[in-house]
Amino acid sequence: MAWRIEWSKEALRDLSRLEHKDAKRLVKKIESIIEDPLAHFERLSRYDDYKIRAGDFRAICLLLFQTQTILVEKAGHHKYIYKNFSKK
Repeated sequence: MAWRIEWSKEALRDLSRLEHKDAKRLVKKIESIIEDPLAHFERLSRYDDYKIRAGDFRAICLLLFQTQTILVEKAGHHKYIYKNFSKK
């Protein structure tokens, strides 16, 4: 069974700020791994979140195993995405 993808408001805002080709590449990467996301995601140190790479860009996601949902929380360039990432 394939996983569902949900986008947070912050992730959608982040995507809208990227160049179109970069945003499209990141979305395409996430959509291409919905059959087996665990083979492609890397877990973040000290967090329950995972990251996925698409060139110089990253998406930080939460994998909800009960509902098989990938919740995309944040997206952006690798230089900046981790600086403002903190769990509340």
